[in-house]
Amino acid sequence: MPNSTQQQKHSPSPWLLGFAVLALVILVPRLPVLSNKTLHASSLPAVETPYLLVTFGFAGCGTICPGQLARLQEVVDAANNVDPIVSAAFVNMNASGTAAVTEYVQALSTGVIAVSPSRGDLQELLNEFGVQYYGDTESNGPIEHRGDVFLLSRAGEDWNLIQSFPGDSLNIKQAIAALDTPPSSEF
Repeated sequence: MPNSTQQQKHSPSPWLLGFAVLALVILVPRLPVLSNKTLHASSLPAVETPYLLVTFGFAGCGTICPGQLARLQEVVDAANNVDPIVSAAFVNMNASGTAAVTEYVQALSTGVIAVSPSRGDLQELLNEFGVQYYGDTESNGPIEHRGDVFLLSRAGEDWNLIQSFPGDSLNIKQAIAALDTPPSSEF
């Protein structure tokens, strides 16, 4: 019968297992995720376009949100160069009021709609979209979040979640391809 020293040599070290889990947590979320989930998100804006890009953030965010708003604006501008086919929404994750988030979004982009849902509606949206965050959504403080962008297609009164793009990996060509719209010659 092997003694405990021999058994320890054959079991992976906790450090190695921890490193493997950390690598998965860092690498896997950076891949675009295809989906076909129906969302009953009544607090999303009523738009006339068949597609809607959605991201979550908060007024005053100085790291992730400005970049996401700029990328959303680029996608909306590029995709809508002939006919409007996509709108974009920035969903406020903290207690700052509608005016504060609208002012923040308009200062950083012109084609993105600011959305300030009620606390109950926000929690429903966060759950339906599977948004990962750390922080208090009941205060005006910062919230740690990845800034994922979600591509939705109209499904009657509801929306279908068809693809999510990890925080910093949304690019115009990829988003346009996901819209089934050929990119214009300027790309």
